[in-house]
Amino acid sequence: MQFALTAHQLEKTNDVRSLEILAAAYAQSGRFEEAIESVQEAIRLAERDGKKETAATDQKLLQLFQTSQAYTEETPRLSLFLHEQGE
Repeated sequence: MQFALTAHQLEKTNDVRSLEILAAAYAQSGRFEEAIESVQEAIRLAERDGKKETAATDQKLLQLFQTSQAYTEETPRLSLFLHEQGE
């Protein structure tokens, strides 16, 4: 979690990918409110930048976090899509 937070702070900008990583780290730590806030910001930025597939994937992350579930590499299909993301 600390690595994700430090990386995000070093970016000095709100980058969609760093927000996704930060949100996942928050969720893994049980900090679902922060996870939800971070992924909502990632969705906003992705939509602003016209990255529809990224926004759709982040919506799925949001749904996980809203039900107090963390993202893991074992999360079906979502992990595959996140790794193939090349926007």
